[in-house]
Amino acid sequence: MASIVGTLLLIDDYFDSLTNGAIIKEISDKNKVPREKLAYYLDSTTYAVCQISPISSWVAFIASLPA
Repeated sequence: MASIVGTLLLIDDYFDSLTNGAIIKEISDKNKVPREKLAYYLDSTTYAVCQISPISSWVAFIASLPA
């Protein structure tokens, strides 16, 4: 569920992590998923999606670095 929400709600890299954490936290608490596992899933999905998304400040930062 965290990876689906992380992919669908892509706005920006940091905002995506905060939003997904707030949404998925309630679901993971009901299903007794440890917070460490939730943090791992959120970090791995949001980081990967933000790197391939053309509408993110992370992509603009990486593109502005000198070669």
